[in-house]
Amino acid sequence: MAKIQTRNGSLTGHKVTVPRSSSSVVVNNPCLFAGIMVRPGKSGASYLPVTILGIYNSADAAGNVDANRLVPRNLEITSGTQPLYTLSFDPPLVCSDGISVQISGGGTFYYQVIYDDTEA
Repeated sequence: MAKIQTRNGSLTGHKVTVPRSSSSVVVNNPCLFAGIMVRPGKSGASYLPVTILGIYNSADAAGNVDANRLVPRNLEITSGTQPLYTLSFDPPLVCSDGISVQISGGGTFYYQVIYDDTEA
């Protein structure tokens, strides 16, 4: 967990990747997958649909196979009025290789993976 120094002490929290808008290896080392945040693109008053095809225990795209899936099904975010969607796990899921996300969707959208480094 990341430590954040505050005026009255320190707080611990998860690490969050930079926002991404395409399929990518987001963590390339062993870690704990705590969740994902998705911010869909907007068209008028509605947000556009997004499909996360897979979230994998994989440090490269070649590992994006069913046996390495962290979430068993595709995550479908249909159009609607919500500006942010989250999926989280407590306790986090162990990833021995890293985290790879495969996505597709219309319009502009971003996602960020929430994770922790494993203890050495």
